[in-house]
Amino acid sequence: MGADAGRDLPSLAERALDAFAESASRRRDRDALMDDAFAALFDLYRRTSPAERRSPAGRAFSATLAELLVSGNNPDRLSLYVVRTQTAAENGRHEAYRPACWRRSMLEILGEEFVPWRDFLRPVDLESVPRIDEALAAVADSAVEGEDVPGWVPRSHWWWWEPERRRGGEESQRHGGGTLDAVGDCPASTGASAGTTPLTRGPGGSGRRGGPGTRGRSPSGYVPGCRGPRAPGRNAGGIPRPTRSCR
Repeated sequence: MGADAGRDLPSLAERALDAFAESASRRRDRDALMDDAFAALFDLYRRTSPAERRSPAGRAFSATLAELLVSGNNPDRLSLYVVRTQTAAENGRHEAYRPACWRRSMLEILGEEFVPWRDFLRPVDLESVPRIDEALAAVADSAVEGEDVPGWVPRSHWWWWEPERRRGGEESQRHGGGTLDAVGDCPASTGASAGTTPLTRGPGGSGRRGGPGTRGRSPSGYVPGCRGPRAPGRNAGGIPRPTRSCR
């Protein structure tokens, strides 16, 4: 394979759509299929810039993905993914904390970067997201010390830094210095940069088509260890979040 294989965005996009399509249609291996679909989407996320994800091709990808998320088995499997994420968070003490963070970040990437939660999650699952965040905050004190936050983690994914914040450490010393984590070896990023490579294939290719999609912007409404007033807004599911202020 050539040196530019990691930036073959049409192939990466197609692989992610195929993974969610397989999850929608196959009856067996429900956990494995959804895990594989999230892994493929994560691979695309790592190798694209925000500008590429917001481009016409990126919006077309998100629109097709939105259709797949509400098709076939996927509503049930996404609901199960949320349930398992909440269970992982509630039992996320010690070595189990980082795998719980991983699952929570996959939900955030899907909802913030591709398709808003409100477009595919059931109301009961939307209501579970704040409980997942509360559970992560509750067990953060017990997380294993000395583990670096993976370099790909956005600053808005506060749960990765919550153990260190609880211990009074400096977040900045822990960002970007580590390997991925104990949940598995994911493909290393080749560095996303705004380029001209489209997410979907042009005429004659095997890319998928779809109309413009909508995208959530703000992170989850849970605010651990509030550091100052936070303006009211809505999370990726469209649920109003309360204003919290610190004294």
